Amino acid sequence: MLASVVFFSAFIALNNAALVNQVIDIKSTRDIGANYTLVINADTEMVRLIMTGDEGIWMAVIFGAEDMFNASSYVYSQQTDNDWVLAERWFTDEGDAGTLIAEISTDDYTVSTTDGRTTVVFDRTWAGSTSTEYEFASTQTEFEYGFARGLDAALANHGGDGRSHEVATLQHDDDDAGSQYSVFWCPIAILVYIAFS
Repeated sequence: MLASVVFFSAFIALNNAALVNQVIDIKSTRDIGANYTLVINADTEMVRLIMTGDEGIWMAVIFGAEDMFNASSYVYSQQTDNDWVLAERWFTDEGDAGTLIAEISTDDYTVSTTDGRTTVVFDRTWAGSTSTEYEFASTQTEFEYGFARGLDAALANHGGDGRSHEVATLQHDDDDAGSQYSVFWCPIAILVYIAFS
């Protein structure tokens, strides 16, 4: 005679919590005279960078690192032909203008000046469009950044008080801002042979 006995076994799966829409005020304890804001849109997987500083100075933000040598920077500055350009650059020395990776299309950013303050608004995808751009991930818990402003329009050394850095804790769709667990019950059938004489 053949009989079957069914047991239930539980296992726990780790679910990574996802980023939610949020605004990061890019700042530190030191005021450098320019303001930066990062808006993360989890629904569209887009980020918006807003840079505001005195008219006529260059501004820059680093995504994913605290200094300009470990990641590329977004820099808004005046070029030799007097045009102002937002570009992705990689720096290897504090005294140079860095290596130009790509100029940002004017379709992707706007510039406005009011009461002597210039604001640059730049939109990009989480993944970015170049191999060196920082890539956002839905499960990341922290965001490192650095930021700087110049003393003039042309890109040059920012001076001792012209830069700072910080690490922001990102918000997720669970209370832990990290991970959550789910318990699944799985039936396991065990066959038992019973012999009768």
